Amino acid sequence: MDSLQIENIILPTGYLKSIETKQTEKNLAKAEEHKLARQKFPADQAVNTANAQRDAIKARADGEAYRIKLLASAEAKAIEQKGKSLSQNKLLISYEKVKRWNGVMPTTMLAQGTGTLLNLK
Repeated sequence: MDSLQIENIILPTGYLKSIETKQTEKNLAKAEEHKLARQKFPADQAVNTANAQRDAIKARADGEAYRIKLLASAEAKAIEQKGKSLSQNKLLISYEKVKRWNGVMPTTMLAQGTGTLLNLK
């Protein structure tokens, strides 16, 4: 090496200003993105909470609907069985009437064909 030459290269001020402005804008944009992310977090939490509540309400409603369906099915089956029993044994109706009778004769009766009420006291 014969000689060493160091030169101070100074960039034009307009160029330096342009680089500084660009970097400032990048920093501001990142700060805005961070601010938006911080604002989005509670909103996402609220949405997740609302979705969880909705799902819980739907699950309860589905469970209740299933319970009602089972009860209705069981009741329909019981009615069907009673109907079969009644059709096979005609005296069962008379037996039920006697079993439920309180021992008191009716005080009012319908007349045959006229549709009026008669007091039997």
